[in-house]
Amino acid sequence: MTKNTASTAGRFAQLAVAAARLAFEDARIQLNGADPYRIGACMGSSAQAVSDILEKAIPLFFQKGLRTIHPLTCVDYTTHMATAYTQIELAIKGPVTTISSGCSTAIDAINWAYEQINNGKADIIIAGAADAPISPFGLGAFCAVRVLSKRNDEPAKASRPYDANRDGMVLSEAGTAVVLEELNHALQRGATIYGEIVGQSSISEAGETVVVEISGESVAKAIEIALKNANLNPGDIDYINAHGNSVIDYDISETKGFKLALGEHAYRIPISSIKSTMGQSLAPASGLQLISSCLTLKHDTIPPTINYEYPDPQCDLDYVPNRARHNRVNIVLMNAHSVGGTHSVIIIGRYDRNKQNRGL
Repeated sequence: MTKNTASTAGRFAQLAVAAARLAFEDARIQLNGADPYRIGACMGSSAQAVSDILEKAIPLFFQKGLRTIHPLTCVDYTTHMATAYTQIELAIKGPVTTISSGCSTAIDAINWAYEQINNGKADIIIAGAADAPISPFGLGAFCAVRVLSKRNDEPAKASRPYDANRDGMVLSEAGTAVVLEELNHALQRGATIYGEIVGQSSISEAGETVVVEISGESVAKAIEIALKNANLNPGDIDYINAHGNSVIDYDISETKGFKLALGEHAYRIPISSIKSTMGQSLAPASGLQLISSCLTLKHDTIPPTINYEYPDPQCDLDYVPNRARHNRVNIVLMNAHSVGGTHSVIIIGRYDRNKQNRGL
């Protein structure tokens, strides 16, 4: 990124720019000759720049006054700067917006991008999210709500979704980005297609801000809507890349939701949580799920849920314990849950030139 961006942007925005640039390079998008007003961006965030901007700026302000505040502070700690710096760095001039919906942010940003392209408002949109919550205050805030693992003596084994001895999540940080493109536009320029979006949904429990609905009914409803949107049946799902954050009640609710939505087929679907290896990065976490799922379609390799040592009777599905599995996978479902009771789902399929096009 430019020196100006590197010197002023918050770490979360820098992660967004870095991920977006990598995605553009992987997609081999050439801006020369392209219409910049047909290329859009949506990069979300949830924790923003509390850690690396406000945490440093506020103590100095109270100690030494107004002159210590950088003139761009009021701009750079806003959530939209992940998108703003991305569009500036990549010279994107099409539809842009920012979504902040907690841990489902990346999926929601991708779903927004899908709708923009599907409605003919853009040909290409880069979408994802970034967060950098690891700092003294950021870590302290999550400690206060008591959702973090206390397994400090074995940090490599602390994140253990669905395991009977799980005691909370492990905080991480990330930037994620994917390029969504109208199918014919992608084919004309010879793009590598990792998968097609074939279904999506987003609903709310309308209950508590942090406490999850333990029945799993809202998880199930979000999945059912996405399946209907994709014109698929439960038996069409080959793999679930799950939210799986290693918080006791959340994992139970998710398991119950899978059973309610998918019936007996839930017991036959391999399910894994990549948060067991990558931690809970908040807004970009569901973007990591999507990228991982695209690679599953490409390599027919399902990532494992590591640290799964002691089965939980209430989490009794096939969580692909500890080792990756090689399976033919054509349809992947991903789900994400966020504070405030948001449940978002996205379904992607393997692209087949010989079949009727279904999505982007």
